[in-house]
Amino acid sequence: MITLWARDRLTGRHLKRKTREYLEKLEHGPVLASQSAATELLRQMADEPGPKVSVGKTSWGEPVIVPLIDLVKACGLTTGGMGAGKTMFAMLPIAEMIRLLPGLTNMSFGVLDAKGELFERALYLLGARLAQLRGREREALARRIVVIDFSSRDAVSPYNILAGWPYTDQDFFVTSRLETLRELLPAGEKLSLRGAAVLKNILTLLAEFNLPLTYLEAVLGDDAFRQKLLLRSKNAAVRAYFQRYFLQEGKQTIGALRARMEALFASAGVHLALSGSTAPDFKSLQNEGKIVLVNCALRHPAVDLRPAEQPAGNLPLVRGRGPEFLFDETAAGGYGDRPDHGTLLRLLLLFSLPKSLHRHS
Repeated sequence: MITLWARDRLTGRHLKRKTREYLEKLEHGPVLASQSAATELLRQMADEPGPKVSVGKTSWGEPVIVPLIDLVKACGLTTGGMGAGKTMFAMLPIAEMIRLLPGLTNMSFGVLDAKGELFERALYLLGARLAQLRGREREALARRIVVIDFSSRDAVSPYNILAGWPYTDQDFFVTSRLETLRELLPAGEKLSLRGAAVLKNILTLLAEFNLPLTYLEAVLGDDAFRQKLLLRSKNAAVRAYFQRYFLQEGKQTIGALRARMEALFASAGVHLALSGSTAPDFKSLQNEGKIVLVNCALRHPAVDLRPAEQPAGNLPLVRGRGPEFLFDETAAGGYGDRPDHGTLLRLLLLFSLPKSLHRHS
């Protein structure tokens, strides 16, 4: 027979336990419900057809496996401090796409790297993948790869910022280039109105013949070269300016323009890149499904991009002399410095697409 004292003890403990469980459920219920919903969604994503990418685990241990197409199509921003793993996270979908190449034809990727680490890693994986392929598969993948490496001392990537866009009004094109160059100048080194007018006419003249910006000094200081261009020019306004007004420009205006342009492209690496006769058409490259790697950083001398099984000097990527590489085979000898990757990155971001596309992107 249970005594009254024993009954109170048992029921009291039970009541306390149930009360504690109920309060904990009230406290953690929303969190558990959220975790349950997230777990169900993650399992649905993992069961979808197509290639997947494992990006880690949740705080409660559920694997996060995402369809590759969702990562490629989505827009996102990854932030974090130095060493937090941003580059390694970005490499997850890139590595999966490279693993599926060249059979993966419905998606591609591009890398624009200011530091060089992501560029180097993607380049290594592409080299390793090419080393695994043979015959037509290897050739098909190689033709999709476009490498623009401003740190290379073996080949210089051409980037003529005056190479016009197809079907673009010439005045709009030159004005956009002028505005961008003025934006790149430091706050205390802006061009005067007269200097901007001189520069615009020079850009118009050079752009008419697809001559790079590095010919600016020749137009300013070489009368014979300038006259040769003017005789061939079909732009009446430009011819009139140089015939009537250019020689009347003050020495101070010309000197200030010359000094500011020289300072902007003082690096020999930048000078070489801008001396090319062509420029990459990033819109066309994207439409063609190319894999585009752009490096604006200095390459560490100890980095070796050859896959482990590749013999020295046989890297099947970069340094190549084929149509799949966007390289101008211009020797960089005689220059002791490397490209100014800060200026190159700004030029790439500002010159890659027409400003009308920037506004709608």
